[in-house]
Amino acid sequence: MTIKQLRQDLPAIKETIGYADFPKDELLIQAFVRRSYSQEHPEWQHNQVLEFIGDSVLDAFFVRNLCNPNSKNKFMNSYGSFKSNQFHSSKGEGELTKIKSDYVNGTALAKHVDNKNLAQYLILGGADEKNNVRNKQNVKEDLFEAIVGAVALACNFQNEKIDVVCTEMLELNKQAAKNNNQNQNKKIAEMRKLVGTEKSITSENAVSKLLSLSQKNYISKPVYSYNDKAEYDDDGNPVWKCSCKISGYEYNYYCSGSSKKEAKQYISVHILKFIVGYEKN
Repeated sequence: MTIKQLRQDLPAIKETIGYADFPKDELLIQAFVRRSYSQEHPEWQHNQVLEFIGDSVLDAFFVRNLCNPNSKNKFMNSYGSFKSNQFHSSKGEGELTKIKSDYVNGTALAKHVDNKNLAQYLILGGADEKNNVRNKQNVKEDLFEAIVGAVALACNFQNEKIDVVCTEMLELNKQAAKNNNQNQNKKIAEMRKLVGTEKSITSENAVSKLLSLSQKNYISKPVYSYNDKAEYDDDGNPVWKCSCKISGYEYNYYCSGSSKKEAKQYISVHILKFIVGYEKN
């Protein structure tokens, strides 16, 4: 990779890191320049100071989100609050350090660089090219921090812009989606233990099982709706229709029965199977 080639790829890099309007091209290029290249081309500053800045900026990013009760970042939990005008955290110093380390340890940062294919843009001196250092974990970690440092300088340390880039670079959106999926799978498994197998769900017990899930706070309380008055089939028998709404679940069907009770039982069977994953909508 040469400076000329890197300059041509800057628009794609800016999109990749979540800062499409990055205002200082030379600064972003510097984030990719290793000391070995700078020694051979003194007109270019290397990225080591940017690494130092980026490391501190990442620390500040996590402090703002882990300990700020007013954090707007939806992808991390806040463990801070004020009580009697004193700051209280549900986590101790060691626990918070561990949480932060899980996100920003060398292995994690190098993995994110790999996922975004950023190491290919490194500008290396001859010796580094020969030794293929671009594939080393610590070099990728340094690159991650240097990019964050360049971002902080470019936006004059504006937290809003830094947070967008850190969220994108750390792939927190993907992590949140993964966590949500894992939590949902765990919730479904726990609910299945309570309601039993698919065959064990019957019209006689579905209403009570739904209510039990609600009482244990797995779901909101079911809300049943009926037609205003009974309809009649061709034989003159009454037909009642019932639908069921549960907050957070989109279920668009209704069931019919010869009485409100029967229609309620039937719809409860289907929505209960849907909630625990035995039946699709």
